[in-house]
Amino acid sequence: MQDAIAQTESAFLSLETAAAIVVVLTALAAWINERFIHLPRAIGTMLAGLLVAAIAMVIDWADIGQFDIATYGAHHYNFSQIVLNLLLPFILFAAAMQIDLSGLAKSGPGIAYLSTIGVVIFVGIWGTLIWLVMNMIDRHIGPDIGISFPAAILFATMMASTDAAAVLSTMRHTVLPRQVRTLIAGESLFNDAVSIVLFLTVLTFIASGHEVNAADAAWVLGKEIIGGLLIGFGGGLIGSYMLNTCKGYSTQVLVTVGVVLGGSVLANAPMINASSPLAMVVAGIVIARCRVYVEAGEQHPLVMFWRFTDNAMNGILFLLIGLELLVIADKFHWSMVCTAVICFPLLLIARYLSLFLPWTFFSKTIFRRRLTHVDLGLLTWCGLRGGIAIALAFRIPENLENGDLRDTFIVGAFVIVLLSMLVQGLSTSAIARRLSRTVVAAEKAAGQDAI
Repeated sequence: MQDAIAQTESAFLSLETAAAIVVVLTALAAWINERFIHLPRAIGTMLAGLLVAAIAMVIDWADIGQFDIATYGAHHYNFSQIVLNLLLPFILFAAAMQIDLSGLAKSGPGIAYLSTIGVVIFVGIWGTLIWLVMNMIDRHIGPDIGISFPAAILFATMMASTDAAAVLSTMRHTVLPRQVRTLIAGESLFNDAVSIVLFLTVLTFIASGHEVNAADAAWVLGKEIIGGLLIGFGGGLIGSYMLNTCKGYSTQVLVTVGVVLGGSVLANAPMINASSPLAMVVAGIVIARCRVYVEAGEQHPLVMFWRFTDNAMNGILFLLIGLELLVIADKFHWSMVCTAVICFPLLLIARYLSLFLPWTFFSKTIFRRRLTHVDLGLLTWCGLRGGIAIALAFRIPENLENGDLRDTFIVGAFVIVLLSMLVQGLSTSAIARRLSRTVVAAEKAAGQDAI
């Protein structure tokens, strides 16, 4: 069997072949979803990836031919690097170029809170809940479920980002108040960067075995965030100047692609080590304000290219999430799955509390107008988790905490992302309509009482 795999590696596992297979499967999944299923693109494509992975696993188990090469290929390529270094920069840049800039400016303080302090509060609340509940279960129900407090905080930072691709894909099918839509979209863009930086910082301290020093942590976070802001702003200004001084459509497209690739490579350089996602968001916003892009119509080649890139990269990302079932299938244990299922409602509780606390004391200061409980509910429910969390789980060293932590976190991230996409993603539109009707009914009742 190994000889057969070795003989066919060059034919079936080359980079161009793997890329071709993924693109073909993504196109097929997108067509099937749009033609027959009509789910949000992210969810439909992810389900197609799960189906393909499940079929491949059944064929492997049945020992039909040499189909275990598919599983080998899934293990062979680094999912974390593909998502974080290739797909994510294009997704965030494309999303930033399409965001409502006027709404972004008005909701700036709220987005800034949700993407920074809100992330830290969420991590603290959810990490503490995970630590308490898992250790309580470990003492009274089942062994080997307990988790250390630093590990619980690491898992919370890993899952803290609300995935921009998942959120924006779902919101296209959902009617939301404008401020809520802007807050969710803006948060999903910026908190990816903050969450990744926070996760890598916590992971560095845990892996080194040193106690967390507030000054050192602030230095690492500040360097990555400030570096990302500077690279993104500088790249955006250079790209804007080049766009405003050329008329060729193909040249304009190449300039923007160069900004993405050059900016992400520069941010990830070892001697700089800045936040690449944050750089891409800032660069996208700066370029979206340049004269050429502002004056471009819906049919302008530059606008159409980045809209296509957004859809294509999102489709590939969520297909890869589904295909990751091939990688983690041998790591599944029912205790891990049950633990992740328990953690999912705790995530929603922590998410709501991280929004409720500032809403109670600083609502008008942070959000410019007082949000209602319905708005808080929508902000909570629309915070979908996606492929970034799974990609970060694969960044955990295998020897961390005796080697058990990595597999547990990979399975936990996969299960929670799956639950988030299916439970939250499929019900967001219906819940938004139901809550909107509740608000209208309450307002009518209040008006009748006043009369």
